[in-house]
Amino acid sequence: MKILWLSHLLPWPLKAGVIMRCYQLITELAAENQIDILAFHQPRLMAPMVDDLEKGKLIAIDEVSKFANVLSVHKIPCDTRQNGAARLAVSSLFSLSGYTVQWLESRDFRIALRRALDESQYDLIHVDTISFMCYMDVILKTGLPVVLDHHNIESHMMFRRAGKEKNLFKKLFFYQEALKIEHTEKSYCPRVAHNITCSDEDTGRLGKIAPEARVTTIPNAIDTRKYEVPKEYKSINRLVFFGTMNWYPNIEAVEYIIRYLSPVLASEFPELSIDIIGANPPEFLRSLASSTPNVTLHGFVNSLDDYTSDAAFLCPITDGGGTKLKIVEAMAMSMPILCHPIAAEGIDIVNGKEVIFCNTAEDYLDSIRKIIVEPGFCNQLRNHAREKCEDTYSYEVVGRRLRQLYSQLHGGVL
Repeated sequence: MKILWLSHLLPWPLKAGVIMRCYQLITELAAENQIDILAFHQPRLMAPMVDDLEKGKLIAIDEVSKFANVLSVHKIPCDTRQNGAARLAVSSLFSLSGYTVQWLESRDFRIALRRALDESQYDLIHVDTISFMCYMDVILKTGLPVVLDHHNIESHMMFRRAGKEKNLFKKLFFYQEALKIEHTEKSYCPRVAHNITCSDEDTGRLGKIAPEARVTTIPNAIDTRKYEVPKEYKSINRLVFFGTMNWYPNIEAVEYIIRYLSPVLASEFPELSIDIIGANPPEFLRSLASSTPNVTLHGFVNSLDDYTSDAAFLCPITDGGGTKLKIVEAMAMSMPILCHPIAAEGIDIVNGKEVIFCNTAEDYLDSIRKIIVEPGFCNQLRNHAREKCEDTYSYEVVGRRLRQLYSQLHGGVL
């Protein structure tokens, strides 16, 4: 089967959850199919992960070209103008489609898309975000099966963000944007051949918005072969959080760790360090961490290995959507995981078996105390998490499911 893949990013390097999902899906399909990619380049996403942005872009294209044909890579127009994102946000207030759908509108990309469709015979088109709906006038004319990937149910995530926002202007902006996204989801999700989501929760959410849409859950997965199961576990000497630091749920989670968890931990476990790892931390978090003795904010690191073998994963995320690949990655690394229930949404794990759910600072303190003083229980958490990851969230398991779905779509079974 020959697939045209529309990507809102270059899926390399594998240092952020959204990049890892795109890479996972493409490589698993490429095992049995030919894939052509039309992609956008996101400099702000890539910049913290590479020393030279232009060189990093070329390396990314080379890496992706090992398993797919990269037709062309395009700039996002609002990234090329001064204050482009802010200007687009203001102008989107007066549009029916909103910021999320206008974000990727590009004349050059539209020309490249038409050229690709004219020059090649495709069997299926994969669209990796609802932001590509601005091109559906071109895509739907082909009559080809179209698969729309939902990293999150964007309207649900935006409604949640609006509900938590304290600034009145931002709250109103997020709320009206959520309504516009929901309208787009209602309009287009039933018109494509199939939708894929990260979790059964998101499949249910999309079903309520667009009951006629055909939806299948394809979970975020991890290459478990990259992570060896430790032969002997070390005692817990540190707590770790990792995630890109320019995403608002991660920023809120890290601020919570520093302001509310680190003081109570320092009083009972003064020897326990807290390591925050992730690209693009805002200046206020840098300042906050520098004045907190038991917290180190590292920024971007090339490898997590030096920070995870003697650590528990701390994840007090209470916002966002989709599923958090950082949780699945921690499972693959056999780390004991302490997180808010929202951080584990959509992941098939059980409180007290593969993870410990915490809602308050006192919950986190009690849970940390338990995994330190009860190493047997701690090791059970580690083992169960790794086993669940291998059985449910490995590339092999999810890849088979994905390829079967696309084969059925191509054969007209679905």
